[in-house]
Amino acid sequence: MRRRQGSTLLEVVIAIPISFALLIGAIGLVHKAMVVSNLAKNQSLARRTIGNLAQQFRTDVHESETAQLERDERSNKFRLLLNHPDRNPVIYESGDSVIRRIAGDAQQEQFLISGNRDSQVEIFDVTSRTISSSKKRIRLTILRQTEGNLKNDESNILADAEIEATLGVFASARTGKESHE
Repeated sequence: MRRRQGSTLLEVVIAIPISFALLIGAIGLVHKAMVVSNLAKNQSLARRTIGNLAQQFRTDVHESETAQLERDERSNKFRLLLNHPDRNPVIYESGDSVIRRIAGDAQQEQFLISGNRDSQVEIFDVTSRTISSSKKRIRLTILRQTEGNLKNDESNILADAEIEATLGVFASARTGKESHE
């Protein structure tokens, strides 16, 4: 009896498609893992960006004495002017997927928020329980389009972040006035 070396043609014809199927499956899994990793990285970056925006926005609002809000009704974009007692005013304005912070003439910072559909700013009065006076609060709401079929459907809009701060808390602390948040 002769010993056989190598593979028969039939074995090779069966092994090649099985190998290709396994290779394509592995490539699909690697691609899916890369997509999930990229999505997690983008979400982490968005959370960090919103955190940085929240910290800067609260500091600017707390240090300001007055605020003025301008809104373009057609595009629903806003421009918030915060007047600081000791330095140049700070301006926050919304754009497409970005909120710009402009301090002075040249210093500009952009907070890129992916998936940002819209941003809204509200200024409202809150009466303090400990002090008989009322304070102005400013709320910045960042809205995001959720996964849905209809782009203009209001049920597909989700508040990604609500940043709220009291106007003039640090400014009144510098002047010696009693302040509570």
